[in-house]
Amino acid sequence: MVKVVCKHQSVLGEGPLWDERRQILYWVDIRNGAVHQWNARMSQFKSTNFGGRVGAVALCEDDQLLVAKDDGVVLLNEITGKPQKGQLPEHEILKFRFNDGKCDPLGHFWIGGMSDDEQPGVGCLYTMNDRFVFKEIMHGLTIPNGMAWDIRLHRFYFIDTPTLNIMSYYYDIVSGQITDPRIAFSICPTDGYPDGMAIDTEGMLWIALWDGWKVARYDPGTGKMVCSISLPVARVTSCTFGGAALTDLYITTAKAGLTEEELKKQPLAGSLFVVQDCGAKGLNGYRFKR
Repeated sequence: MVKVVCKHQSVLGEGPLWDERRQILYWVDIRNGAVHQWNARMSQFKSTNFGGRVGAVALCEDDQLLVAKDDGVVLLNEITGKPQKGQLPEHEILKFRFNDGKCDPLGHFWIGGMSDDEQPGVGCLYTMNDRFVFKEIMHGLTIPNGMAWDIRLHRFYFIDTPTLNIMSYYYDIVSGQITDPRIAFSICPTDGYPDGMAIDTEGMLWIALWDGWKVARYDPGTGKMVCSISLPVARVTSCTFGGAALTDLYITTAKAGLTEEELKKQPLAGSLFVVQDCGAKGLNGYRFKR
């Protein structure tokens, strides 16, 4: 059963991230420049506003938080709240913003950059190392979105939303480089646009479908939709596994771009949802290494 986690609603909720050490779920509201957190043990909601826009957050091995802001990536000390570092990749996009990011098995931060008006072909995918140095991995993207590494750490899955394709690359666990791009499978347009995603212990991909009213589980080997979870909102943005056993599926959503009439029909748009004991188990996310 799909449940609303807390009363807060985001304009563009994205990037859910589970902290297994603290049992806290982080997510962002890109448009409002906010990082939200839900303490599952205490059933408490907290929000921090950074101004501008925030594309993604990541956990560090020392429990600090990495925040991708308009003006760079900031390392935030959770105790003092004081940012320690920040840097911006070189780019020529006038209205640049970050969009979706995760850490890879080597502890590097992967982050997408795009035009705020979704201009085709100007987006990029970067990696950032422990010295906060960016390297461009891909260019010519539009809306860089979901990322996942397979359970054997040999494949990297990636989504550029408008293409409707789930791309698969060979991932070198020693160098962190990706090669051998291929289309793993494509999403049927009637199911919505692929946004954020997560991977479970069976290697299945859970993909949030923007304007699709659902999260769907796909077999990346066959491209078959194994099952889906319907939501009471259209703009489903991302998902991640959480809970003590990593069997709860947390789902972020958005209300950005909905008309007044659509909002009346979707009063829960922008909410954070959870499906407890969803029938699959996730993996702990990777952390940024410094």
